[in-house]
Amino acid sequence: MASRKVTNLVFVLAVFIAALMPVRAEQLLNRIDRFFVFGSNLAWFNNNYGADIGINHAEGGWSPTFSQEHCEKVFANLEKMGCPVIRIWAFERQEGLTFTTDLTSDPAYPYHEVTGLDDKFMTNCRFLMDCAARHHVKIYWSLLNHLIREEQDGRHMRIITDDKVRKSYLKNAALPFLQEFARHPAFFAVDIMNEADGAIGGIDFLSGGMNPKLGCTWKQMRVFIKECAKAFHQAIPGIKVTCTSGWHEYKNVKAGRFSGLGLDFYDWHSYKDEPDLPHARELKLDKPVIIGECGPKTQEPDENYSLQSKNWNAYLIQARKGYAGLLTWSYGNQGDASNFTMVNKDHSWRSGAKFIYQATRGALIPDAGPLMLSDAEAKALKTLNNALQIVIDLKDNSNPRPLNIAQKRLVWLGNETAKYYPYVNPRYAVFSFTRALDEISSAGEWELRTRSQGFAERTVELQKIGAALLDQAGTIKSARLVQTTARLADFLKRDPASKDTSKVSPFDVDIQDN
Repeated sequence: MASRKVTNLVFVLAVFIAALMPVRAEQLLNRIDRFFVFGSNLAWFNNNYGADIGINHAEGGWSPTFSQEHCEKVFANLEKMGCPVIRIWAFERQEGLTFTTDLTSDPAYPYHEVTGLDDKFMTNCRFLMDCAARHHVKIYWSLLNHLIREEQDGRHMRIITDDKVRKSYLKNAALPFLQEFARHPAFFAVDIMNEADGAIGGIDFLSGGMNPKLGCTWKQMRVFIKECAKAFHQAIPGIKVTCTSGWHEYKNVKAGRFSGLGLDFYDWHSYKDEPDLPHARELKLDKPVIIGECGPKTQEPDENYSLQSKNWNAYLIQARKGYAGLLTWSYGNQGDASNFTMVNKDHSWRSGAKFIYQATRGALIPDAGPLMLSDAEAKALKTLNNALQIVIDLKDNSNPRPLNIAQKRLVWLGNETAKYYPYVNPRYAVFSFTRALDEISSAGEWELRTRSQGFAERTVELQKIGAALLDQAGTIKSARLVQTTARLADFLKRDPASKDTSKVSPFDVDIQDN
């Protein structure tokens, strides 16, 4: 019986769309697992750089300020915003790492090997990951930070430059950390080092490097990145690995300094009041590229922090130039008077947080993610995708005769629906499904009003398509659908043989071809 219904529906579609012109759906540009990676940065909790999650042994035992209550509040707020991804730093200022007992303050000392991970650090990271999962937020971990070049007089740069110390870091810290968390449901990806170009030697006012004797060469940094990427992939197949660039805008990425190292995607950072980014294809990269940090250059806020949301929206528009994602800077230290902080002291929203909420409702970023879906959400998404295939079929045709206004609109609808199919974002799937119900109703009402040759047959066929969609609508829980389904149900009751008494259809106003 089920197969007969499907066959009948296919026949109905074939009859109705016989006159529809084909319009090729826009091809998706760079994506990561079909998602446009979207979210923000948290970096460190409570503005406690270097000791927010665990003890900092490199600084003599700085104690962390991490609390479970605060962590819950942050992630509950991110969930409320609909923020899919948050980027957090792990080993900044060598936090959480333990070292050989022969550690000294002498930068010329040859070893300072990494022996493991601080217990409190790992305990708090476990809670953080579980908390993120409860609130459906993915974590993008950034391990080391480029300021390793300056911190502790630069002695831990040997993690990058010395083969023995580098191996101790990989074996005793980086790999154990990732082997525990990379398979966690809340894990998204790992950044080997935040803004690695900032650790290159020489004097650079932009990166903060003021001692020409500190830092490393690009050759040394590339060896470090490549060995980390190789070790991570071997230990955890399928893990997404990158290393971020933060100095001189896109230039180091475009120059190929991060290419050929086994990275899965590229990530560079930008801070401009009025961003104007190059198209991703101009960077000539072999993998997707995201903007992993962005924000206004002006940190001092204006009234109501309006520049914050205006700037983030401008970056989102720029990211449509072929980029695979955008992460704003940042959740910040709640209450700070800065455009880099999107919440007030009580975690209430400033304009940036409101922008993230609006951007993730579905229509603005149809494929925002990656998302953590419950079993029920995944089931509902599958139902929506099955139903929307019916709508996509409206774009096909086998007869090039002239189209009426309603038919042109349905060609447009089929092509628009196909752009992001199959859908990965339930919110956009509901948006697209709701739009489809409205368009079917509008097309049918237009046919009933104009009553042109063949209208009765086309109306009946539209009603059959609408009925198939309405059957699926009953299984989808969304307040957005209530009014739309009521309108479609009313259209399905209409008899083409009866005199029309409907209101003016939007199709009575001519539309431009799409």
